[in-house]
Amino acid sequence: MPGYLVQVGATLQCAHAGQVSIVSSNARVTSDNVALGMATDSFLVAGCQLSSSGLSPCIDVLWPQPAQRVFINNLPALLSTATTQTDGAVPAPAVVIMTQLRVWGI
Repeated sequence: MPGYLVQVGATLQCAHAGQVSIVSSNARVTSDNVALGMATDSFLVAGCQLSSSGLSPCIDVLWPQPAQRVFINNLPALLSTATTQTDGAVPAPAVVIMTQLRVWGI
């Protein structure tokens, strides 16, 4: 499914209101001088509301459907329309709230 590529500073959130940050090793391919995310990047979740209920909070995001035709350093790029999955006690999709609107891919 086509979608905009997700950059490192994008606004992402787990389903339990936790803020997701992308930690990328990509420093070469950018959009507006901000690195674009890759399938092998790390995703850190902070502030997941599951921790206040005593359940294991979301700490990571899995991105099983990266781009099929756009690659960064020979690794698939991240698409804003991809289905994601968090790893907390109550797995749920993470949502891309805001990302760059210049570069898209399939």
